[in-house]
Amino acid sequence: LRKYGKAFMSRKRKDLPTIRLPKKIEEPKGTTAFTNQGSMKECAKEDPSAEQDESPKKQAKVEASTSTLTEASKKDDTKQDQKAETQCTTQSQQSKKSSIERPITIPADHQKPLSWKKWSSSIKFGLEMQEPWAELLLQGTKTIETRAYDLPKALIGKKIEILQSKRGKDGVSALSDVVFGEEKINNAIKRVGWCIFDKVIVYRYKAKFEADEEKHLVKRDSQYGWKKDGSTKVVYGWNVSKFGMYTNKKVKSSVKEPKCLIRRMRSIYEIR
Repeated sequence: LRKYGKAFMSRKRKDLPTIRLPKKIEEPKGTTAFTNQGSMKECAKEDPSAEQDESPKKQAKVEASTSTLTEASKKDDTKQDQKAETQCTTQSQQSKKSSIERPITIPADHQKPLSWKKWSSSIKFGLEMQEPWAELLLQGTKTIETRAYDLPKALIGKKIEILQSKRGKDGVSALSDVVFGEEKINNAIKRVGWCIFDKVIVYRYKAKFEADEEKHLVKRDSQYGWKKDGSTKVVYGWNVSKFGMYTNKKVKSSVKEPKCLIRRMRSIYEIR
């Protein structure tokens, strides 16, 4: 300044030294310039031609992403529809299996012989017993169940449900041949327990039958006893080996409610 101040003030440019300034550096487009105060300013706008070049690419990308999303959503919808269809079919199949129609029977259906093949099948059978005999059997007091007919051999060793009916006439069933519907069944019988018979004792003589009175609990003057007029020829005693009583609510809830009872032989019913 001391050297060139007078010349600068006098504006005599020829006296001033020549200073070569660097060429102006052009900043790239789309960038921002910063001042010494730290403020930010846009020094150039984006090139419209570049926008035009990039816009179709962006649109293509957006269209591709939307198409993939729509395809994925369609696949999800189809999967959900298939799941719903399978659930509906399974529910309909279960409802068909669970729904039981009232059977149409003839008298021969309720008088099956001892040689009936379905005695040994997976069919569930129940024995009708009037009060108080069912409770006495399940308490262990009555160890022999007396009947005027033999027990099918296929049912020996098999679990049989005890269907307790209301007390009526001795030797006369209190149930009809077909009991259909849960309400009618619940009004007619009580599921009190189950038992297993391991053998059948054949009483051909009155003395032997009366000697086991403590086991079968049939008194001499009972209608189930040995007839005095000599009409009784044989009595069958079904020996009880195992039994169980449905006293617990959890046990009762675990056993399925019967929807239909069909008489197959005397007091033996098929449970459906």
